[in-house]
Amino acid sequence: MFSRVWLVRLYLLATSAYFQAITADNVTDEALFELENKSKDDDVKYFTGYNGAKITNIINSLSVGKYGPILLTDNIFLEKIGHLNRERIPERRVSARGNGAFGFFKCTNDGLSDITEASLFSEKGKKTKIAVRFGLVTSRIGSAETRRDAVTMAVKFYTDKGNWDLLMDTFPVFAIRDPIRYPDLIHAFNADPKNNLENLNMRFDYISLVPETLPRITYLYSDRGIPDGWRHMDAYSPNTFKFVNKKRDYIYVRFMVESQQGTKTLTDEKAAELRGTTPDYSSRDLYDSIKNGDYPKWTLKAQLLDPSKVEKLKFNPFDVTKSWDPNMFPYMTLGEIELDKNPSNWFSQVEQMAFNPASLPPGIQYTLDKVLQGMLFIYRDAQNYRLGVNHYKLAVNKPIVPINQPTIRDGFCADWENGGSDPNYYPNSYGETRDSMKDTELPILIPADEEIRRFNTMDDDNYSEANKIWRSFDKKEQWRVVRRMATDLVEVKDFIVDRFAKQIKRINENYYNKLMDAMEDEKRNPMNRFTNYTHLLIK
Repeated sequence: MFSRVWLVRLYLLATSAYFQAITADNVTDEALFELENKSKDDDVKYFTGYNGAKITNIINSLSVGKYGPILLTDNIFLEKIGHLNRERIPERRVSARGNGAFGFFKCTNDGLSDITEASLFSEKGKKTKIAVRFGLVTSRIGSAETRRDAVTMAVKFYTDKGNWDLLMDTFPVFAIRDPIRYPDLIHAFNADPKNNLENLNMRFDYISLVPETLPRITYLYSDRGIPDGWRHMDAYSPNTFKFVNKKRDYIYVRFMVESQQGTKTLTDEKAAELRGTTPDYSSRDLYDSIKNGDYPKWTLKAQLLDPSKVEKLKFNPFDVTKSWDPNMFPYMTLGEIELDKNPSNWFSQVEQMAFNPASLPPGIQYTLDKVLQGMLFIYRDAQNYRLGVNHYKLAVNKPIVPINQPTIRDGFCADWENGGSDPNYYPNSYGETRDSMKDTELPILIPADEEIRRFNTMDDDNYSEANKIWRSFDKKEQWRVVRRMATDLVEVKDFIVDRFAKQIKRINENYYNKLMDAMEDEKRNPMNRFTNYTHLLIK
């Protein structure tokens, strides 16, 4: 009797457990159903289409039967594929390969208000947010970052009086002194249009015919031609600007930044190894250092030139192929740049980052520098092509002060306000926006007897700067320079090599003799550019 009772109880317990399990399963299904149909006010995020409506299934296309065909009425498919085809914007024509980060500038000099009214220099200790982008000048977007190339360092200062874009690179001099030659320079260093391959004949043909390029080429083949990551490089602006104070007095200025990590360069062997193993070496080094709290820093410095002394100089201070001798124009410290934040979205924050040397706040103005004047258009036009006429309204490019220009509106990707309801012409009788009528730009004085014509500047002392650079190298680096050149020149046609060698001879006889020795050694003992050159030092 006892055993039967317990058997009945066990049966009831088992039956109860079974129904509880079924009920639990049913509850789970109901909960999942409710979860899939939660409103926008709930915490769960659902995929939506462009119109904001929820998408029921984003991984399976709409088809006739399990195996197709698919239908062009599948709006989810059309949105995904259509956007994929348009994800890439035109790459930068120059400095396409690169990366960036964010941080701040801190003014460390308390005496700058006497020479400029630029607000970021108004007081010692003042901080200004910045965005920085590094890029290899002639390298395509998929290139390895340890190629021999100049590296740009562009800094966007978000000042409380408007943005300031400062463009610099690893060499103190630029390659040309007239911006009309800029397209030819870029073409000569890019791929051959016939086969899209690198062509050293093009490069040395142009260099040998345009000797103003020789100072920069000498730097390019020097050790600083491949920095050991962007954190370990100095950068220079060869352009000349004006510092203007509140009294409207001005002084000419050139800028540079000095790495507080120290300058380091890669050997040819190490650079070649990294091109194969870590093509994004410099980007990774920058990103990892910031991620790990090892924030890179640079000291922003300036050279000043009194306008009254310009006529007494033996060189043109507005010629970007000439540097300003630090012994004549010592560097003055302005402040410190620190990068402490990595981008959270590379495309929107780095690829869409746009620079323009015309972005100058009150207190900094452009000069008679021909290349700078050309770049005022070149950069603006490049950004309008690449990002559209409203690129300056993108978050990464937008100043921290309001943009109020109702006469410039519309175009692709216009923002919500788009000039508001103000008239889109000026002057007008209705809108609230007015011209301040305060002339903040200093006039550029032009002598009355100057002619307007195409002046030949091809022969404005093409060799003294290159000679100064060559003599600054020790003997070991001089041999490394000529051996790197020789390794490239063996692939160049003889008549171009002869013309290039004659140009080198006009720089410095010792430079020429070492190049000839390196060429002979290369012919007898072919080596690649990654070989140790110390055996040449015995000559």
